Amino acid sequence: MVPETEAEARHELLDTDAAYGWVPPDMLPAAAKLRWLQNPQAGPAPGYDYPALIAHPVVVCNPRGIYFDHISHHILMFVLALSRGLPDYLAAQRQRRWDPQARQHPYLYLGEATALIVGVGGIGHETARLCTALGMTVLGVDPLGSGHLCVRLRLAGPSRAQTWQKQRPPDTPIAEPASHANHSQGHQTTVDHTRTN
Repeated sequence: MVPETEAEARHELLDTDAAYGWVPPDMLPAAAKLRWLQNPQAGPAPGYDYPALIAHPVVVCNPRGIYFDHISHHILMFVLALSRGLPDYLAAQRQRRWDPQARQHPYLYLGEATALIVGVGGIGHETARLCTALGMTVLGVDPLGSGHLCVRLRLAGPSRAQTWQKQRPPDTPIAEPASHANHSQGHQTTVDHTRTN
């Protein structure tokens, strides 16, 4: 059922077990039977959660994780374009001129490049996997407590995603970079951890 009006939505919420979208605060009291609410966004918009919804027994879900490959491919598209000077050639094309020397910046050989990824969740990890497939060294930074965890990630072997997680309490000093090798499924993952403050 897709209600067309606010009145229809309020009426349908009386007997609904599951809903897709958002239930406004003034309609939540009518949703006594609601057990599952599917948020259509990977990250809820500001104001999606409100005190009454948080206190409600409904389970709120989101489609987190379904965009990892699409967004990381989009990121890699820009990395490849910038490494080869594509924006400079496109500028010349817009001016309707053929200029083999239009590139304003030197080529960047990605096999010797280092990528810094801020946020090594699902999208960051998939982007790291794709960058390492091109031979890049990848540094990932993710907030942890009061400090940050700096992760140096290298993947070797068949290009499949590795699942890795390293958490240290914020007050734990790391004097020497630690190294972890994972040889599962023919892959080798090396992660060096360095805390920054």
